Amino acid sequence: LYSIQRHRLIFELRQYALRLHTSHFRLQTIMEQNADGIIIASEAGAILYVNPAAEAILGKGRDELHNQPIGIPILNSEATEIEIVQPSGEVLITEVRVVEIEWEGDVAYLASVRDITERRRVREILGQAAKEWQSTFDAVEDMIVVLDRDHGIIRANKAVKDRFQDKPIFGAKCHHLFHGSHQCIPHCTARATFRSGEACHSEIQEETMDGRWFMTSAYPIK
Repeated sequence: LYSIQRHRLIFELRQYALRLHTSHFRLQTIMEQNADGIIIASEAGAILYVNPAAEAILGKGRDELHNQPIGIPILNSEATEIEIVQPSGEVLITEVRVVEIEWEGDVAYLASVRDITERRRVREILGQAAKEWQSTFDAVEDMIVVLDRDHGIIRANKAVKDRFQDKPIFGAKCHHLFHGSHQCIPHCTARATFRSGEACHSEIQEETMDGRWFMTSAYPIK
């Protein structure tokens, strides 16, 4: 009986060791193939492990990086943007997340490093384009508004803001702001454009603006 129990225990230990090895292999594969850089550092900040993506971001091989200072804050935190200067002098913008883990029985830190240089560049280009669009929008002397399908104003240029300084603009209905009406006027060009999907034009005499005549145009934004 003792011999049977001993053999069963040995068998179970071998099975456990096999599962442990398989689990370790899977984890290693995930880390090695991860598109984000993974850096594991000791509690003192010395690099213990880097995956290939981290090597590419840091511009150095793992042998060169081993036991070197990690060079980035390793406090547990939300995503933080950090500039990393590669040996070539190229500056990468990265997004870093750090969590505390146990590594080979000791306290360590796992830093996930994502290269967001291109994303930042695109964001800056879009931001600049938005500023240029707004400048152009505001430079037009005619009053221009952008409406949602309920005729609510979601954008307005400077001419509109200057004309209606004492009234709320954004979120207001265009017929209420421009015509003082609680519903669309009979020849509303915006309503005609929403229905047809085509540009519409109309001449309107506006009593709320000293009886002046206006050429109004509405264009679909696709």
